[in-house]
Amino acid sequence: ILVLAPFDAYRYIYPLSKDKLADQVYFFNAKNLFSLQKNTVLPILLNEWGYKEILGAVSDWQLLFWHSEIPPTLQIYNKNDKVSILDTRRPDKKKERRLSDIERAILKKTNRAVPKGFLEREMIKSGYAKTDLQDTLETLIEQGFILPIDNRFLSLAFEDAPSALPLLGDFPGGGLKNEAVIPHSQTFSPRKKC
Repeated sequence: ILVLAPFDAYRYIYPLSKDKLADQVYFFNAKNLFSLQKNTVLPILLNEWGYKEILGAVSDWQLLFWHSEIPPTLQIYNKNDKVSILDTRRPDKKKERRLSDIERAILKKTNRAVPKGFLEREMIKSGYAKTDLQDTLETLIEQGFILPIDNRFLSLAFEDAPSALPLLGDFPGGGLKNEAVIPHSQTFSPRKKC
């Protein structure tokens, strides 16, 4: 039997008993996960849901983030009165290019997840043609600059230079141990290795 308890961090935020927290929270810790090692269902569920692949992808991202000359970033910035985008999320395919006016407008309008209809109305009000919007939006999605989710669009790029990156020690709650996780590149993936 899987025994769940409210995620440990909740006790630092809410001064409630574990029973009261359990009725209100969304995240839980498995208290007896190690006793479930003999359980034949749990490993199947973890593998079926892509658990190892997700942990591997997170591990790969952490390696890129902490050990690259340029950390992975997707940044919009002004340079010589021109708006450009820098994409270093894949070091082997670093891209830097100037944004067109319509690309810049779409990225700006989608800095919060906006519904498709809202985006269309706003862009048409700004003088852009619906066909140009659709073509450009499709291109931005293909390039990974915009995330389509639940019929909404969200820009993944941020404006100008970010504040200083956090140090690894700034995460006292810990994280994944890279050596304890199968690197994503060694698991099944429809994409090529970064």
